[in-house]
Amino acid sequence: MVQRADGDVLGDGVNVASRIEPLAGPGGICISVDVERQIRNAIETSLVKLGPTELKNIQLPMELYRVLLPWEKEGVSSVERGALERGGRRVPALAAAALMLLALAGLAGFMVNRHREKSGAGEFAANKVAPSGALEKTRIILLPLQSRGKEEADVGFAGGMTEALRGKLSRISGLHVFDGTMLTNVQNEPPDLARQCRNLNAGSVLRGSVQQIGAQLRVHLELLNSQTAEVLWPYEETREFKDSFAVQSDVAQGVASAVKVRLLPAEKQQLGRKPTENLEAYKLYLQGRYLWNRRTASSLTNAISYFNQAIGKDPSYALAYAGLADCYVLLPFYANVPERELMPKARAAAVKALDLDDS
Repeated sequence: MVQRADGDVLGDGVNVASRIEPLAGPGGICISVDVERQIRNAIETSLVKLGPTELKNIQLPMELYRVLLPWEKEGVSSVERGALERGGRRVPALAAAALMLLALAGLAGFMVNRHREKSGAGEFAANKVAPSGALEKTRIILLPLQSRGKEEADVGFAGGMTEALRGKLSRISGLHVFDGTMLTNVQNEPPDLARQCRNLNAGSVLRGSVQQIGAQLRVHLELLNSQTAEVLWPYEETREFKDSFAVQSDVAQGVASAVKVRLLPAEKQQLGRKPTENLEAYKLYLQGRYLWNRRTASSLTNAISYFNQAIGKDPSYALAYAGLADCYVLLPFYANVPERELMPKARAAAVKALDLDDS
């Protein structure tokens, strides 16, 4: 790797790190085999080998390891697990964003080249799987929701809903949710999903489609057993668009129930909260999240515009400020804009988000 005069770090190691990071799950840690060699005798924490994993724009499959965190070990009571997750792993999303901003001075390079081009949902069949043991159903790969519409706005809406649903699912302490958009090979083809599920010890896959038609919202989802392709939980609803938040909450609770995860009272309360009462602001936010996830100079610039429009519709919309912070953090790596100009804006937006909603 090479460190530039402004402190940014570039090179193959940065690219690999940016591809591994989403596979760790919220609060989790994944490392490459090269890192494992360097630390195996220096730490007491157990490491679980994931096996060769295909990563986007990385030519060959990578050997990866997952750090076994204290709350994942056998013998930890449900009470202790809850305390550990609240105190260690489940840092509130916006607080984590603010802390990340402070860490960017030394670690900003790890965000370089983290492209998330839209990948196909992929298919996997039971005959492709040769299970060597049951995978954990609570470890879920969320594939990008497909759009039933053909317009760019429809695609953006589906992409934004994917991010929103991932956020809801990630608030449930008993679930480990992986970003399916990162699981594609260098040819940009759908991945061998069955193998990726084995590598990540993911026993479940959530996939489906979503479409807004006028004032209505149509959602079709399937939670599948990643080893047998058995449908664990189907969901198909046509609701009023104003019920979008209730739909997301229903899906999150349905998925948790299907994999036998009991929600904590605080989690149920959090899932039921509406981030905004303004539906126009919410639509703008979803478009912003979709564009943010595309990781280009133009998409990030346009995402900033959408988030600002959402704030204009609802000045108390904390998630829109968090979206602004995310864009300002990434933009220097995709556009010729000095980091020193954008980091104060990123910090201000993150702090504003936390002021509005500390969860």
